[in-house]
Amino acid sequence: MGNLKKGRKIIWMLALIFIIGMAPNVSASSILEYVQAYRGVRIFYNGQELTDEKQPYVINDTTYVPLRMLMENIGCNVYWDAVNYRVVVTDNSAARDSEIAALKSEIAQLQAVNSQLEDHGDSLGNIEEAVSNIFEDDAGDVYFDDDGIEVTINLSGDEYDIFYTISLDFADADDYDDLKDVDEGDLEDFLSDIEDKIEDEANGTNFADARLTGMLKNAGYSKYYIDCKNGEYDFSWDNRDDLDSIEEAVSDTFEEAGEDYFDDTYINISIKLRSDDDDIAYILKLCFDDATKYDDLKDLDQDDIEDFLEAVTEEIYDEADDTDYEDPDITGILRDLDNSGLYVEDDEGDYNYSWDNGDISDIEDAVSDVFKDVDDYFDDNIECTITVSGDEDHLVYRVKLDFDDANDYSDLSDLDQDQIEQFLLDLEDKIYDEMDDTDYEDADLTGKLSDDDNSSLYVEYDEDGDHNYSW
Repeated sequence: MGNLKKGRKIIWMLALIFIIGMAPNVSASSILEYVQAYRGVRIFYNGQELTDEKQPYVINDTTYVPLRMLMENIGCNVYWDAVNYRVVVTDNSAARDSEIAALKSEIAQLQAVNSQLEDHGDSLGNIEEAVSNIFEDDAGDVYFDDDGIEVTINLSGDEYDIFYTISLDFADADDYDDLKDVDEGDLEDFLSDIEDKIEDEANGTNFADARLTGMLKNAGYSKYYIDCKNGEYDFSWDNRDDLDSIEEAVSDTFEEAGEDYFDDTYINISIKLRSDDDDIAYILKLCFDDATKYDDLKDLDQDDIEDFLEAVTEEIYDEADDTDYEDPDITGILRDLDNSGLYVEDDEGDYNYSWDNGDISDIEDAVSDVFKDVDDYFDDNIECTITVSGDEDHLVYRVKLDFDDANDYSDLSDLDQDQIEQFLLDLEDKIYDEMDDTDYEDADLTGKLSDDDNSSLYVEYDEDGDHNYSW
């Protein structure tokens, strides 16, 4: 108590000065008392210090706090009633009640939105469960006379659009090897009944007016699928036979292209064709592992390359005659199998060489190095190929995912969309980073992620920065 003894004697009017923090006139009849008061006490309210120049005092082991300082800091009004010689404290309840009411209203709105979202999820889950209960166990036997066909049904969407995905697994089927073997009439009856059931279950829910689309696919073989829109069914294999025949004929013709066009027998060539409506796109890959004269695609003479690509285009035209692909628009790409940054794009006879655009090749190489292994995003053995092309005003990326060796996914639509979004956002951020300090730093960026074996499954990145899913 040594420090306290250094305090000074102060005559205080306790009720008026220590409690009110004011100094009104005092009558001669007031009772005065000498006391010892000590300063240095600090007051905290919910972690905030309230102490100001009117400090509390310790008097006879009791702490006295200025009432005005305390009450005004917790939202009350204080005033001195000099007539009646009293302190009056009033609750500022109107403002507080208004704030509480506003908070309650906001909470109620958030609870309503949350409840609505939960109802949406529950309703769609209930619809999926009802449909699955009817079709998953017996559809193989009822519609296709083969109870070894395993059926899986999933629904996704919102109150405006419902998308169904049906997978047929033929691993244990007795009479069919794949989806293409099943009678198309039976498949249409099956799909029609499922759509009717979904619409019946959606009645009386938030999904009653939703547009219904979907896909029936062959589990484990992405080339066979049926697109379902507005009650119409598009069978992927209706035109696939023609395209396979064209691809086989073109491959046979150019089997010795290494010797015929580049004077090197040991350049190995692979050819694949893709189609979109009446268009055909070719993908040519040259492997230089055993080549005797060249190390990579850039070593080839550009005139020889263009002669080769013109011949491929003419052969595709010839083979497309008298098929559903007659008179197609033909585009394509010639790639170095071991170096994705080396390629030639064919835009209906206009050829763009990746190595003529040094910055683009550098951007593509840097991005490919980071994202060639996509296990971090999809945790599966999926092969990823990335190309970047364009000019100073507009760059375009192309990403292809190959599911041939994947364990858990059969095609692009099987991947979780949140994982796809994160992958594409990271990819696009990397491209933008690599564009900095190049001739392309102000270019617009768009792109496309697609399934290497199914051109109808893709995600487009548009100029507004949105990702649009084909399915």
